Amino acid sequence: MPMNQPRIQYLKFKILFLTGLLSSCATYYQANHTFNEEFESGNLNSALSELQAKSSEATGRREFLFDVNNGLVLSMLGRYEESNEYFEKAFLFGEDYRKNYLNEAASYLSNPMITTYRGEDHEHLMLLYYKAINYLTLGKPESALVECRRLNIRLQQLSDRYENENKFKRDAFVHVLMGVIYDSDHDYNNAFIAYRNALQIYQDDYQRLFQLDVPDQLKLDILRTAWLIMRKIKTAWPALNYLGLLYQGMWKGQRIILVLL
Repeated sequence: MPMNQPRIQYLKFKILFLTGLLSSCATYYQANHTFNEEFESGNLNSALSELQAKSSEATGRREFLFDVNNGLVLSMLGRYEESNEYFEKAFLFGEDYRKNYLNEAASYLSNPMITTYRGEDHEHLMLLYYKAINYLTLGKPESALVECRRLNIRLQQLSDRYENENKFKRDAFVHVLMGVIYDSDHDYNNAFIAYRNALQIYQDDYQRLFQLDVPDQLKLDILRTAWLIMRKIKTAWPALNYLGLLYQGMWKGQRIILVLL
């Protein structure tokens, strides 16, 4: 039985749409083939040159990707200040939710390349991670903590947006990173609190959702910072020496069962 005219028109439209989608994706990867090749080969300076040669993408629909890729490569080259400038531009670009809905609708009918790419949720989180680590490497703990707080805010926003009992709500690594930053600044009280928060997330969330146990290093860091707090304030707490022995025992690889209250 021959197909009716509407059915034929629908199939033609579908074929054209898929062809446009595939060709646009191919165009993106082809345009960045040399950069990807240099990056994957570890030729970071060449990769950066290839990336920055496409200056037209700095203000186009690929602006987010242009900024993130620049930030990543510059960070790997040790150019942390420049890296954070690009990461901040990418973050602010992603935060701007003012979209041209006419273009959004047109992208479904003609070419997906019309849509401006603003980044996925996990990409926004990752660039803030990188910013915090860059600042920590630069010896700027306060600026690094600002990025950690922005991470926490973004995670809370995502938690409110997606309602699911088994969803990923809290990020233990954010708190571990905050602990490391406080630790590097000899603020052992806040470091202990951050590590303890990470421990709680592992116990309450990660074991249930991902079957992940608390890392031994996190246990060590909690013990170590607790011991340093007690020593710093010269307390007469009788468990001080016990904490020190526990820490030294775990450091030497002895099997110790620790209950943290």
